[in-house]
Amino acid sequence: MTFFEQEAKSRKLSRRMTLMFLLSALITVLLWHACIAAICLAAADGDTFGQAYLQVLLNPELLGIDVAVLGGLIFLSYLFKSGELKKLGPEGIAASLSGTCISRSTEDLYERRLYNVVEEVAIAAGIQTPRVYMMKGEKSINACAIGHSVEDAVVCVTAGAVERLTRDELQGVVAHEIGHIVNSDIILNYRLIGVLFGIQVITIVALTIMRMGISGLSNRTYRSKSDSKAALAILAIVVVTAVLCAIGWLGSFAGNLISLAISRQREYLADASSVRLTRNPRGLAGALMKIGCPSVGSAIQAPKSVETAHMFFSSVFSSSFLTELQQTHPPLLKRILAIYPSFQGEFPQYVDLLREEELREEDASARSARIAALTGRSDATFSDQDQGDVHVDQPTNADIDHDYVEPEAGIHKPILPDKTTPVRDQVEPEESTPPRLAGQLGGALPATLDSFLTTKESARAVIYALVWDRRSEISRRMHMILTSHDTPEVLRIFPTALKHVGSLTKNLKLTAARCASPLLKSMTREEYQRFRQALIALCQTDARLDLFEYTLQVSVLRDLDVYYRVSRPISVRYRHFHDVAPEVNIVLSTVAHCGELYYGDAHGAYDAAWSKLPGDATLLPKAQCQLNSFSVALNKLAYVSSELKEKILDACRTCVVYDDYVTEEEDALLSAIHASLGVPAPVWK
Repeated sequence: MTFFEQEAKSRKLSRRMTLMFLLSALITVLLWHACIAAICLAAADGDTFGQAYLQVLLNPELLGIDVAVLGGLIFLSYLFKSGELKKLGPEGIAASLSGTCISRSTEDLYERRLYNVVEEVAIAAGIQTPRVYMMKGEKSINACAIGHSVEDAVVCVTAGAVERLTRDELQGVVAHEIGHIVNSDIILNYRLIGVLFGIQVITIVALTIMRMGISGLSNRTYRSKSDSKAALAILAIVVVTAVLCAIGWLGSFAGNLISLAISRQREYLADASSVRLTRNPRGLAGALMKIGCPSVGSAIQAPKSVETAHMFFSSVFSSSFLTELQQTHPPLLKRILAIYPSFQGEFPQYVDLLREEELREEDASARSARIAALTGRSDATFSDQDQGDVHVDQPTNADIDHDYVEPEAGIHKPILPDKTTPVRDQVEPEESTPPRLAGQLGGALPATLDSFLTTKESARAVIYALVWDRRSEISRRMHMILTSHDTPEVLRIFPTALKHVGSLTKNLKLTAARCASPLLKSMTREEYQRFRQALIALCQTDARLDLFEYTLQVSVLRDLDVYYRVSRPISVRYRHFHDVAPEVNIVLSTVAHCGELYYGDAHGAYDAAWSKLPGDATLLPKAQCQLNSFSVALNKLAYVSSELKEKILDACRTCVVYDDYVTEEEDALLSAIHASLGVPAPVWK
């Protein structure tokens, strides 16, 4: 299942959930209105009861007031709860679950193992590594993903999972949580909590009114006929509010069942995503089997786990009295059989803890093979069904100069100098090499660089080193920029960072940037502003911006801009293809010229790509395919709907694989397109 199919299914479920909640809220409002009308019975004579009730029930003004009051109450409660969760933040929620943040520099073997696994799976998924938390007091096997978006996501794993699961099994669990992040389930979880709280407020308000009425009845003495009538009125209010309380409870119960059903379906989808990311169903199945062990389980002791139960990998409840409809997760047996049909239904009776000797064997030199296995880069092949599989070979050295672009809220736009050169001008067709598919891509980072990336200072130094120009005059100016923008500590370790990245391919440089990005989230807002200014200034020191520098800026700064609230999250503005057809033409023409190996290839690739899009268009000349116009077009395309993004990216991939030969320059273009459109990079198969 592709990213867009997963997102479409998520949207479909979200719409269905919204409709069900709205229907429940509407029924609740109408019943509320009917009960309010019944309050008039207390003051009406028996002869006028029917007439008075009918008048109140059909009174449009009172109906409008009831709808506005109750609807407003639900909506304000939803906003309050959402704001409370947002203020608490993913880190706060993780801390409330007894989670401890794990840094990349940790020396604890178990913590280091967990961080490495999360980082490896994130690389395979094409997202920045989320922050990692370990629930050290929890000895069961469980995990959860928390966050408002991909940019601020947190993965929280129990100590029991890290200490009891093999590496393949831990990868399966982590990939399940990364699947939740990629599928936008973390956003859905926050909305579920907010809407359910809004419906529950009805019960809370009705219960409060009922208690006040009972208190009034118990404290009142009845000496006259008027007092008796008042007592009857209060009694009627108590009865009506009791009915309202029951209605609110039923609404909450129905809403909770709906949310649980959606949560169970999302678990199946995340399991499928885990298998797709790791290509190893036995890993995830093995973790689920160990959860079925009577002495292990998945119960969480932290009190806050009840409120966030649907966010976890497996059920947080230790008891089994709940029916399947009331469970937050599908039964273990069903989940295992869905991904591993040969399972015989026998859960282990005992699970050993891992020994430290076993962890020490997982040294850094093995990470390259593990990432290669996750990304499938060792024996990759292309097919039309492979959604975005990109393979890189033979680096190119094109330098591309372009115009300045004004930034726009919502997405980072690199600062581009004042020159215009076609994207492909300095890349000559390789006539001696026939078109072929590249077979190898770099895997993990070198061990020395991997161990160097441990702090926010080392991360900044590595990012600077990735765009460093070794020519003496330009290098001197770059050093002046660093001196004026960053700290002495970064300047001290910068030569070491420069040495580590000097021999990396462009593909591995992007991997290094992706590994460094999570460390950059530990900066203060002021530090990030200085880092951002320094990076942009370094890229424009030589008065031109090449494609790699552009891709690096987009990949690193886009998510960080949203995280530090420098720019707003992207929202949908364009839903019809004709609104963005000129921009799509610019992007496809740029990609076609970029990958042209022989004369005429660009036209063939362009025509094959445009055949997947509506309407007609013509390949633009090379002179119009500049990085400046390419950047402007991408920034507009970032605001299109998911359906259009899927079509555009499918066309771009078709254009790239047309000649069965993909260069690093084409890979950089695809990376920039994916990053600009806010879509996770394609998973390798």
